Amino acid sequence: MEQGNTDLAIANYRRSLELNPANDNAREMLARMGATVEEPWEVTVAEEILETYVGKYELAPNFIITITRKANRLMAQATGQSRFEIFPLSETKFDYRVVNAQVTFDRNEAGEVVGLTLHQGGRDVPGRKVK
Repeated sequence: MEQGNTDLAIANYRRSLELNPANDNAREMLARMGATVEEPWEVTVAEEILETYVGKYELAPNFIITITRKANRLMAQATGQSRFEIFPLSETKFDYRVVNAQVTFDRNEAGEVVGLTLHQGGRDVPGRKVK
């Protein structure tokens, strides 16, 4: 961008947002260059589907992520941490926005939610639904 190559800068900032949807700096730089930004969390997921995600997911002994629902929004709270809203990137993948982390809900062959995977810090940590 500083070298005047706006097209390449836009492409790189968009790629940065794909990798980290919570990257507010990339969003600001794109706006500064006049590029439109699609908000990934503007995905709408039906309340009936959101309800299937409600529960407790054990990622490790004594470490549980509790998922609750408020109307058309999901909230996630890890053991010993604050509760945060998570925003849908797709029907099954949600973004934490407050930190660079996402969760993907896992279904079995029958379509039942059986777990989730926490994507954070380059790691994918699976957790089974325990309640």
